[in-house]
Amino acid sequence: HHEPLIVLRKVRPVAGPSPYNEVTLGADHRVIGFREKPTDPQTELAAIALYFMPAGSERDFDRYLKEGGERDAPGHWIAWLVENVSVRGFAFEGDWFDIGSHETLARARAHFEPTAD
Repeated sequence: HHEPLIVLRKVRPVAGPSPYNEVTLGADHRVIGFREKPTDPQTELAAIALYFMPAGSERDFDRYLKEGGERDAPGHWIAWLVENVSVRGFAFEGDWFDIGSHETLARARAHFEPTAD
């Protein structure tokens, strides 16, 4: 059987509330904790809004919505999944940009722009 997989990244700890979610991994890369933008982050892992859902996940999503789940932030859906089904996480290393503004988009584009040798 297939399980949802969320892609994770280490993020720099910040003082105070986190601008990111917080993910705790257990054995076999199972997600055992997920908090959306915690005020007191305890881990460096965050989900980067790249999710792989197995066939049939729409039934879980329908249930989430029927139970009053938030519709405007995907992290709330993932937090619900972690509490209701088995979810795995995969942490990657490499370049990643949290693009939430025109400025961060410009930085990402500049970073990946080919350079003349």
